[in-house]
Amino acid sequence: MIRIDNLRDALKYIGYQKQYSPNAEVWSINNRGYTISIDFTNKRINYPVELKAYRETTKNFSSPENFVVLECITRLLSLGYAPNQIELEKPMPGGHTDTGGYCDILIKDNEGNEFILIECKTADDNSSREFSKAWHRMQEDGGQLFNYFNSYRKAKALCLYTSDWQKDACEYSCRIVSMEDNEEYLRADNSLKGYNKVTEEKGGRKNISKFGRIHTTAITVLLEFLKLVFRLLQ
Repeated sequence: MIRIDNLRDALKYIGYQKQYSPNAEVWSINNRGYTISIDFTNKRINYPVELKAYRETTKNFSSPENFVVLECITRLLSLGYAPNQIELEKPMPGGHTDTGGYCDILIKDNEGNEFILIECKTADDNSSREFSKAWHRMQEDGGQLFNYFNSYRKAKALCLYTSDWQKDACEYSCRIVSMEDNEEYLRADNSLKGYNKVTEEKGGRKNISKFGRIHTTAITVLLEFLKLVFRLLQ
């Protein structure tokens, strides 16, 4: 797990450099003119101003999960995404107020539509198994990501993401669910419904969760995040 005590090592590994500052310890990285800086003195994570954050909860050192979000966004910028295509902690519609939860990272396509929904979890270790638990819930009843998809149906993929510091290396792992139908598989089993045939019923999340239990066994789960991102960008 990436923690404060190994964060400097992880940052150095993924390309951050320590900057000279007389009043604060700051590490930063520049990707195509966009800078992310980490202020250890004030325990702040500063993303490019073009990146929209709906809350400040992931921009500090309060939780190891914030470092997973940081590593993921650093990777996304290195892949070519612009900060204005990334939103942090976007609230899910929950009626008169937004009470349906917050999506860790939402990526938008070039037209501004929802493209990929990402939920970040800390890596499994002896003290926690948050990533494995979240993947189990996702297969059982859809979990948080299918809940978010119930609000943002234009998304092309859902991604459960983690990164870890192990053996002097920063490594990521993810489970990606394509939200586009595998027509060949559906034709082979008439008992399954495709995404485009799922209609809203009373109790929206319950409906999409039931669908998720059926369909996540049919779709391709990609273990290599880069492969999906590059394919979708083409």
